[in-house]
Amino acid sequence: MKKTIRTQLNKLAVGSLICIQWGDPSASPVEDGSPEDLVKNHKGYNYFSWGVYMGVNKQHKTIILASDKVIDEDEYRGTNKILTTLITEVEVIRSAKDMEKYHRERN
Repeated sequence: MKKTIRTQLNKLAVGSLICIQWGDPSASPVEDGSPEDLVKNHKGYNYFSWGVYMGVNKQHKTIILASDKVIDEDEYRGTNKILTTLITEVEVIRSAKDMEKYHRERN
């Protein structure tokens, strides 16, 4: 993982709404499935994933994003776990403070 990505992740506050770009090396279209095609022409795909930042699992080196929050509870559902080494970009859409304010105003 790039040092700048690690620094960004370390500075993120739990509860921030973020978007990450990451590459999935296991997803790749191939023509004929031959060893040459599988190795030489492997491109992988890049994805954008959005979610509420829950933190980084240090043991498994995964960032954890949640897609749903239970109203009036500190409970999150619908998690997405992505290896931190695959992340190429991190963008904060709304800070944790702004997310709390937004939820307070809506309730």
